[in-house]
Amino acid sequence: MKKKVFVIIIILVNFMLLASCNTSRPSAYLSSIEENLRKEMYLVEFDTNGGSMVDTAKVKAGTTLEVPDEPTKTHAKFNGWYSDKELTKEYDFSSLVWKNMTLYARWIPYHLVKFITIGGTEVEDQYIEDGYNAELKETTKEGYTFDGWYIDSEYTKKFDFSSIITEDTYLYARWI
Repeated sequence: MKKKVFVIIIILVNFMLLASCNTSRPSAYLSSIEENLRKEMYLVEFDTNGGSMVDTAKVKAGTTLEVPDEPTKTHAKFNGWYSDKELTKEYDFSSLVWKNMTLYARWIPYHLVKFITIGGTEVEDQYIEDGYNAELKETTKEGYTFDGWYIDSEYTKKFDFSSIITEDTYLYARWI
């Protein structure tokens, strides 16, 4: 019986101590820690993997990183920022920054298809991803009939628009 009374007294004392605690103080303490952390600045570097330079960003702890201007790279289309060198984890710009880090640019290679109109109306260059087809474009020239696009200026081989583009390609307009 003495043991039961002792246990009950211990429970009651603990209950009274817990009830009398000021719970605002721990949260105030945590808020000040959080506030101090938010004053810290972190650096985010951008590895463009051969593209144009992107300046290092300074970011307050616990805030998001602004999306930087897209870098450029010859013969490649920018395809996003990644948090790993292997380019398997796309970076989420809505996530909060809590450390220094490096983001890596991913690129999709492309090839230039240039249309040389030889006095005809201009045709806009095409930038074709590696392994895709160019789109057939027409041109006109007063007093001439357009005979198609050729892969050489001697007009020995007509270009096949169903062929896969794997390198820069120059197409010449033939006029009759």
